[in-house]
Amino acid sequence: MISVSWYSLFSAVTIFSIALIAVYLLRKRTGFLKKYGVSVLLLAAALAMLRFILPLDFQFTYVLESRKVIPSIRDLLRDHRWALPLLMAVWGLGTAAVLARDVYALIAAYVSCRGYRAVEDPRVDEIAERLSVNCPVLVSPDVEVPYVSGLFRHRIYLSDQELSDRELELVLLHERQHIRSFDSQIKLFWGLLSAVLWWNPIVYKFREEIDALLEFRCDAKVTEHMGTEERVEYLHMLLKIMRRVAAGPRRSALTLNESAALNSSCIAQQRFEVIMDNLDKKPNRIGFLVKVLLVVVFLASYLVIAQPVIAVPIDEYENQIQLASGQRIESDEIVEALSSVCIIKIDGHYYLFSDGWQGIELSPDEVFSEPYKDYIILEECIP
Repeated sequence: MISVSWYSLFSAVTIFSIALIAVYLLRKRTGFLKKYGVSVLLLAAALAMLRFILPLDFQFTYVLESRKVIPSIRDLLRDHRWALPLLMAVWGLGTAAVLARDVYALIAAYVSCRGYRAVEDPRVDEIAERLSVNCPVLVSPDVEVPYVSGLFRHRIYLSDQELSDRELELVLLHERQHIRSFDSQIKLFWGLLSAVLWWNPIVYKFREEIDALLEFRCDAKVTEHMGTEERVEYLHMLLKIMRRVAAGPRRSALTLNESAALNSSCIAQQRFEVIMDNLDKKPNRIGFLVKVLLVVVFLASYLVIAQPVIAVPIDEYENQIQLASGQRIESDEIVEALSSVCIIKIDGHYYLFSDGWQGIELSPDEVFSEPYKDYIILEECIP
């Protein structure tokens, strides 16, 4: 039986946040990037996202018993029934506000881009055609840093910075790879996710981190078959653009993330070291094994869920419990029932009991559906 509950959603958000923290910390370790590659971290981030989107609760899931935190929150929401609708309203309004802000920024950036002054450069057109860049390429003095705009109808924007033919070729190879890797769509998705989880500072921070990860992946793809001299040329091109970014003002909202990824000295140093370290390396078998392990951990995360439990002492209830049908049963029968698996109704709420009266709350719909409908149901006697 598969279901989705508040408890499975809580577990999903917790696991999701922990995974993002791990990715963020590992990305800062250059040695990890050299040894395993950025694809491992991107896979971890993707699996974390999938874990949040699918907060499933399976019948065979092992329950981590929460006796204080979750029961306290549950009781608080029950005692103040207005609290949950209020929290949901605040959540929805916050999401709408963040989405409105992002849409406004995109529209403003789009309007700004439409006003860019175009500069004719025959070299760009010739190199773009030779590289099979199947989208318009605009050169403008209003562009701070090369970037790609659009989700399905892409356009590459280049600055009017003085670059050699080889440097222009490397820039276009880099931006073409962003298009082929669907980086625009990935950034949009993470933007929507951070809007939904606007109250989670970890997710909001990772919205910037995903840009750095995509730059690392783009570097790896472009330089994959390059020799030492070509990689040095690639690094010189990046350094030249970084110097322009550091010297000039930020003009477009669309380039903020690209500028941040280029302007960070720590990220720039990491990119340079990783690019040169991966020269002539054999296929990373250890990295593949790590990816397999990540998938195993992802699947294993569904085997555990945190739920509130209660303990019912037998000396308190053994003389006050009857079958839900109203038929009284003897104490030894109660002990036998509670020692196996049964359902008990206390204060109008149903609990699944097993192994020493540890109770997991069930909804009324769950009680009378598979696999619980055939279980013994006990309830308190009404004096």
